[in-house]
Amino acid sequence: MKRTIILILGTFLFSLPAASQKRVITVEDLWAMGRVETFALSPGGQWIAYTISQYDMDQNKENTDIYLVSSMGGLARQLTTHPAYDGNPCWSPDGSLLSFISTRGGTRQIYAIPMDGGEAQKISNIPTGVNDFIWSLDG
Repeated sequence: MKRTIILILGTFLFSLPAASQKRVITVEDLWAMGRVETFALSPGGQWIAYTISQYDMDQNKENTDIYLVSSMGGLARQLTTHPAYDGNPCWSPDGSLLSFISTRGGTRQIYAIPMDGGEAQKISNIPTGVNDFIWSLDG
């Protein structure tokens, strides 16, 4: 687990300027870097779903998307691309679904993506929205 988190963070370091381009990091630089926020290990331990938040200073907006990477390392794959918040990833007990909270419908609701392919589907409709959730052991 520690090795994978280091690999994820190391990926972002490659986007920083090379040592020959030394300069002071500005506020704009900090806002331009994505921030890894939450992560979830799949039930079998093969995958890590994690979120990256990007900030747009001009529009004063944040966008959070979910990425998937093998726990053995390798290239990450972006799972969500919606301009709304997609975060708090949580695996179903059998690992067939990755659920998450999204504001793509206006309020914070639970969505799920089938891991064998397909689009995210809304699976909750709570008028006041959802702040957090967990799967029951039997799914």
